Amino acid sequence: MNKYKIIRGYFRGGKRTIATGLTLDEAQAHCRDPETSSRTATSAAAPELLALLKDACASLEVQAATARHYAEAGVNTTANKNLADEIARSCEAYRAAIAKATGANQ
Repeated sequence: MNKYKIIRGYFRGGKRTIATGLTLDEAQAHCRDPETSSRTATSAAAPELLALLKDACASLEVQAATARHYAEAGVNTTANKNLADEIARSCEAYRAAIAKATGANQ
């Protein structure tokens, strides 16, 4: 009997295994369940996860501001500017995910 695993892929890259040793029916049931997708989940956990995502974005914005401050002060200028830019891109992706999940502009 074949066993299956479910691998979650992420928009900004990377992946992780979230279930292993499943039958084909179990794997297909998981994949068809709207609660297993961040795009369609409506469970009580979804608003909690959105709140965590908003908090993470706020924290990253502080980190970006700190990196920019150090870059402007001449401390490791290129590295800090690059870090600030990467953090800003992450925040933009987070905001887009939040807006998509809530159907609103954040």
